[in-house]
Amino acid sequence: MAWYFYTGLVAAVCVAAFTIPQLVQVLKTKNTCGLSVLMLALLVFGDFMFIVSAIGQLTHGEISAGLPLLLANIIADTTSGILLFLKLRAMYYAKKFGTTEKLFCDNYQSYKTKIKMARAEKAASKAISKPAEPEQPAQPIVG
Repeated sequence: MAWYFYTGLVAAVCVAAFTIPQLVQVLKTKNTCGLSVLMLALLVFGDFMFIVSAIGQLTHGEISAGLPLLLANIIADTTSGILLFLKLRAMYYAKKFGTTEKLFCDNYQSYKTKIKMARAEKAASKAISKPAEPEQPAQPIVG
């Protein structure tokens, strides 16, 4: 393998690893307030396009260029996608509870119980509103 393959691997590790510390921080603190939705959406889209590009390079026999690009961007796209999901979820619940995202993030534990209660109420209302199917009379056997 040529030297640029190994350079690509080092670059791939750096690209793949740069979102992992942010993801760990968000999972620990449950706080996504410092993240930009637009930045995350562009990052997910850009990583996806790099994956498409890498697949194209691999199908044309350029393994030394395509493989590091593919592996790095699969990892980066996965972590960025998780961050984007968590950010959008926080924005949704903040809007649902009529508060700002900042207040929602700062008081996540108190809202967590409200979220659980809302889910339980929704499940209970579905169980109550589900109509029972009427019993069908047995069909006579004609012989």
